[in-house]
Amino acid sequence: MTSWPPWQQPLSPYQPRLGRDLITAIDAATIDSRESFMQRLRQRQVGDTVTVEFVSRGQSRTASMMMRQSPRLEVVTFESTDMTVTDHMRTFRRAWLGSRAP
Repeated sequence: MTSWPPWQQPLSPYQPRLGRDLITAIDAATIDSRESFMQRLRQRQVGDTVTVEFVSRGQSRTASMMMRQSPRLEVVTFESTDMTVTDHMRTFRRAWLGSRAP
């Protein structure tokens, strides 16, 4: 197979997927990009339940999912791993995080 069937092709190259399923909405809010997906997730906390609409094998489906924390993912600063933080990195942090930047 050289390409996905039309019903599984994303609306944009960054359309969020769950495996091969195409996510189309979270809590009735349309998901049409990675940015809209991340925005909806940022509005939630671990333990919240969301309604997810998705396309699986050409059929629209809906499911409830609980937001869970991944035990395989830990966000740490460079400093905590004894790596050097460059001036460029500090500038990026200030622009991205503002007053919350270490």
